Amino acid sequence: MRKTLVKKTLKTIFLSLKDAVFPLKCLACQELFLRQTAHCEMDLAPGKGLYAHHTSLYLCEHCRRDFQGIESPICLRCGLMFKERFSGDHLCGDCLTKPGKISFARALGVYDRSLKYLIHALKYRGKIQVSRALSRLLYALYCQCYTNETMECEGPDIILPVPLFKKRFRQRGFNQAWLLIKDWPLFLACRSGNEKTECIKDGLVRNRWTDPQAGLDRKKRQSNIKGAFSLSSHLDVRKKHVLLIDDVYTTGATVEECAAVLMKNGARKVDVLTVSRTSEKGVA
Repeated sequence: MRKTLVKKTLKTIFLSLKDAVFPLKCLACQELFLRQTAHCEMDLAPGKGLYAHHTSLYLCEHCRRDFQGIESPICLRCGLMFKERFSGDHLCGDCLTKPGKISFARALGVYDRSLKYLIHALKYRGKIQVSRALSRLLYALYCQCYTNETMECEGPDIILPVPLFKKRFRQRGFNQAWLLIKDWPLFLACRSGNEKTECIKDGLVRNRWTDPQAGLDRKKRQSNIKGAFSLSSHLDVRKKHVLLIDDVYTTGATVEECAAVLMKNGARKVDVLTVSRTSEKGVA
C-alpha cells in the first residue's frame, strides 16, 4: 500500500515537472496548458464528463467544455438531432420517405468545435495518438447503444471499419476508422455477452478512388460513392448483424453504400456508429 502511494506521488511530481518544462498544446485553440485530468470512469454514458476525461492530454479546459453531445430528440433511425427540443424521438422526413439499408445510426457528438479539431488532427495532421481517446469515447457509446431498452440489446456479430482506397491509405498512412476499433477486442473480451463479436480490419474493400465527400451536396455524394465498395472474399456476412464504424456521418451516403453491399451479401442487419455527425444532413 505504501509503495503504491509513493509510486503515485513520484509519478505526479514527474508529470508536474514535465508539464512545467514542456507544457501541452491544445489541438483546438493552440494555446499551451497544464495537465488537468478529469476523474471519470470509462464505462459511464457518453457526455461532457467522459469527453473531458479522455481528451485531457489534447485539449485545454476551455475547449474540453465546448463539446456538444448528441441529445434527444433525435431521429430514431439516422440519429439526426432535431433543432426543436420539445418533442420525443421520432423519424425525420428523409428516413420516413427513403429509409435506406441502415437499421440505425448513432454518433457521439456534433461535428463542430473541439471535436471537429480532434478529428482533423487525427486525419489530416497525423496525430494518431488522438485515436486512443476517440476510441474509448466511441466504445462508451457502443455500450450505451447495446444496453438501451428502447433499442435491440443484442450486440453485433461483426464490427467493420469503413475502408479507405489504397492510394489514400498510402497518402495518410492509416485508416482512422480502423484505429477507432483496433483496441475493442480487449474491451469486448471483458464485456459479458460479447464473446461472439469480431472486429475485422479488411472485411470491406474500397474498389476505386473517390473524391473527398466534404463539400459535396447529397446527390453528388451518392454519385461519388456509388459502386465504390465490395465485400472481401474471406468474409461471410450471411445472417449476421454488422456494425459499421466511421469518424463522421454527414448525409449517410458512404455508410448506406457499404450497407447495400453487406445486405446484398446476406447480412441480416447493419448499424452504424460514428464519432461525430453534422447537425444538419448534407452540411460538412
